[in-house]
Amino acid sequence: MASRSAAPTMGTTTTEAQAFALLQATSDATMAKLYLSRGNIPAARRKAVQLKVSTS
Repeated sequence: MASRSAAPTMGTTTTEAQAFALLQATSDATMAKLYLSRGNIPAARRKAVQLKVSTS
């Protein structure tokens, strides 16, 4: 007999996936800006590419 107090298993909702994508895009943009301000152009470019991929 299953216990009613057991935690239900839930999948990721669309809202959660969108929130995570927004968080990831914000993080990528922030890191790209940081790298750019420090003159690390290759790293800024990599983060910009990640940002583009995550928003596609």
